[in-house]
Amino acid sequence: MRWWTLRLVLAAALWATAVPSPAWSQPPDEPAAGQQGEPPPGDGATGVEPAPPPAGEVAGNGGDLARDARLLGRIARLENELMALDGRVAWLKGLLLLVAVGLALVLWFGWRRLRELEALVQNTRDLVQNTRDTVFRSDSTEAPAAPSAPEYVPPPAEPPPVPAPAAPPPPPLDVGELLDELRGAAAELARGFASAEVRQRFVEDFGVAGEARLERYRQASSLDDSAVLRRQWVAPDLLNVLNLLARYYSQAEADHRHGHAPAAALAERLRALLYDRFDGACRRRGWFALDPVVPFEDVFDPRRHKGIGSRAMPGFTHRVVAVRAVGLRNAGSGELERKAEVLVGA
Repeated sequence: MRWWTLRLVLAAALWATAVPSPAWSQPPDEPAAGQQGEPPPGDGATGVEPAPPPAGEVAGNGGDLARDARLLGRIARLENELMALDGRVAWLKGLLLLVAVGLALVLWFGWRRLRELEALVQNTRDLVQNTRDTVFRSDSTEAPAAPSAPEYVPPPAEPPPVPAPAAPPPPPLDVGELLDELRGAAAELARGFASAEVRQRFVEDFGVAGEARLERYRQASSLDDSAVLRRQWVAPDLLNVLNLLARYYSQAEADHRHGHAPAAALAERLRALLYDRFDGACRRRGWFALDPVVPFEDVFDPRRHKGIGSRAMPGFTHRVVAVRAVGLRNAGSGELERKAEVLVGA
């Protein structure tokens, strides 16, 4: 309801209840019976002027006007108070709007800060992974060339001997026998790497630590429980050996690509040891099979590979340039159970 409408309603109500009607405004008394035809004294028939109203009635009318003025003043003050109250309500509405805008800004800045923290955590993880990868980065320096040997003069040709019948291939070795063989040949294999630091780490990983690893295998095998062997040794020890072999195999391939000639034979021996001999031993045990990945030859396939980083390799874009963890398949069905973790050339 508008204020002027409220003002009119209040004025009319106060006027009706507080202001009595003046005496001269009351209707005249009814004449007595038998006197209806007689003119009142002092009317126009006699020519006599009517008497003025008494002085008390005039004073009474002045008091009513003063009361009306006071009521109108109260109505005006009430209207001013209502307008002031309306201003306070409008001020409170504005304050609430400012509070709502402030809360919205706080939530927005908090959301932005949360996204920045998530990006910082992801960048930190990538930095840690890249730092680990530098451990296996190839050393571009080449080993000094060996002195040339004197020219060999072959002896006179002799008739070729009669070939003896081919001996049957040796039986495949078990996982423990392969670990023992790798421990004994660690120093010889390490000489094929280009970097002295990589050679030292290879001997430590498979020569020094290989004896303790082999002893844990013997202890777990003595329990004659395949489930205990798989839980206590295969997961913590064997998979670690296979992942290390895959990393050193990738390093040997990188050394060969950088022109280090001895690394070619080393890469071939490590590839056969990993994807042929260890793969066959694990298949015969029924544990798993390895998904072979050849660095610098295999194209990155997201169905088989899990990219954990990239490395600048001109000419090998979108190709696997290093293996960080082997891929596993089911020993019976051949279904892929775990993707190989690889670095992709960029």
